[in-house]
Amino acid sequence: MATQCTQRAQAQEPQPARPAKKTPSRQQRAIIDAAADEDLLVVAGAGSGKTFTMTERIIRFIDDGVPPEHILGLTFTRKAASELLTRVSAAVAGRSRTKSMFMKPDVYTYDAFFQSIVRQYGLLVGFDQQTQPLSEAGARQLIATTVGEHMDVVRDSGVEFTRFTAIVDDVFALSSNIASSMIGGDCDSVDEAVARIRAWDRAFLERIDAMGVDFDAVGDEAPSVPELSAKSKRLSKYQYDRRVKANGEPYAQAQRTNEKIDYWRDHIQQFHIKQMREATVKRELLLTLVQLVADAKRRNHMAEFSDFTVAAYQLVTRFPSIGERYRARYTHVLLDEYQDTSTTQAMLLAKLFCAPGGKSAVNAVGDPFQSIYAWRGASPGAFRLFQRSFGLPDDYEPRALSETRRNAVVVLRAANHLTAALRGRKRDGSSVQVHEVDVRTLSNVTDGSADVHEGTVGVLGYATRGQEIDGVVRFAKHAIAKHEREDAERIARGEEPRGTKPHVAVLFRGKTQIPTFQAALEEAGLTTFAVGTSSLLEQPEVLDVLALMHVVADRSDAASLMRLLATPRFGLGAADLRALARLADERNVDYRYRALVEAGV
Repeated sequence: MATQCTQRAQAQEPQPARPAKKTPSRQQRAIIDAAADEDLLVVAGAGSGKTFTMTERIIRFIDDGVPPEHILGLTFTRKAASELLTRVSAAVAGRSRTKSMFMKPDVYTYDAFFQSIVRQYGLLVGFDQQTQPLSEAGARQLIATTVGEHMDVVRDSGVEFTRFTAIVDDVFALSSNIASSMIGGDCDSVDEAVARIRAWDRAFLERIDAMGVDFDAVGDEAPSVPELSAKSKRLSKYQYDRRVKANGEPYAQAQRTNEKIDYWRDHIQQFHIKQMREATVKRELLLTLVQLVADAKRRNHMAEFSDFTVAAYQLVTRFPSIGERYRARYTHVLLDEYQDTSTTQAMLLAKLFCAPGGKSAVNAVGDPFQSIYAWRGASPGAFRLFQRSFGLPDDYEPRALSETRRNAVVVLRAANHLTAALRGRKRDGSSVQVHEVDVRTLSNVTDGSADVHEGTVGVLGYATRGQEIDGVVRFAKHAIAKHEREDAERIARGEEPRGTKPHVAVLFRGKTQIPTFQAALEEAGLTTFAVGTSSLLEQPEVLDVLALMHVVADRSDAASLMRLLATPRFGLGAADLRALARLADERNVDYRYRALVEAGV
């Protein structure tokens, strides 16, 4: 959570002068001047001028004779796409003598680009052109409706769920993981992916059942570590006591300790085997629900963003001529934030722009340390997949952007310290190597193109919250005034100002403090912008409306129902609510009894 504050303008301020054009650093120049037809993989650290370098790289393409309309840029957010297109348009327009003749490169978000392919060719794979995109909230609502219509499938499976929303969450997660991680190669549909998962699950269950474990005798809770004597000479509580007598026999106490550990290890192993078996059986149910939801989306002409990606992959895989058209249209492609692409997206991009019959020049830029979309399917092996898909040699060294003009020395030291553990090549016992490519430590530019500041870190302790608020306000006002004074001095010397209005960031551990500090900063004459606060959603009347919506959507949401009944409209007190809870418990027990009787149990 953060609050950004700036000085309020007391009168109409003139527009700041346009800052002088940046001079590329040595690293940036090497990337900008690389051969236009060369595939590049660039590892760009935070604050290293990635967007500037991409802009200059596009300008170089155009200067070398590449038509602007043959250049494609892809990124993850509309804001980033708009910023890149604006920078390129301004730079090229400034060089063009006839601005009306300037053709712009195409810059899209990944999702928008994949949707454009499906909109044009989707009928070839049975994808209705009128299909409407589903947001995450819409997808969850459709899942809830579908599951509600097929509760008999859930009951017949024997799998227990504590909440209805837990089923919705699990179906949504599995569906998303299949769409983002299972599509690729000769697996080009969700149905094929589901079939492969089922085949694996069947083989896995056969292997588990062949172990002969009596799962009815295995508890539902993990067995606790046995209490052992402190005299046992062991490196940890999980290891054996290796002490033996002179004749080689173990001491009696050591033998008892080892027997307890053996007993615990056997039971904890059986417990985990049971858990894996239950998870596999549960996944079989979820796969059925995933297919039912996929059918519901097709019937209702709806699709999630991942569905468009899968459909686009089917199109370029089954109809190679589509890829040929896009390679002819876009001879040069820039992929931004490549570390956040999913396996399916990466495979689709490779099919589109790198085929046996021809390829485009592709430049991928990203930073493994800044991957923020793993929760929605971003592939941890995106960079290795790029090297393999685009035919780069195994010993290929990605280009590096690690020099920054933005940060002080102390900030870069802290960042490098935090990421030190990620730079090693250690394995954690699994077969997966998390380390993909070497990522250089961040450093300041050394070519004299920017001032290098050591930076300062101050720690202040306050006795009261009021003193703390006052200290933050005074610091913000002082920092802004200092920035404005330095800009005025630059203008007096005939230099360009820094081009941006001064601002201060105030970070908080929790959002509850933000409104108080925000009010104090605004009272001191500063304009604030708060990020991370949800004060509107914390208003009592809004919480009541949300509780009503939760109850309508999920009748098992007891917490929301209790809040709703406690509102002035219903006015139920604590005693009434307790009585209602007892009544609900009695009805629930009666319902379960009748269900068991009907089932013949």
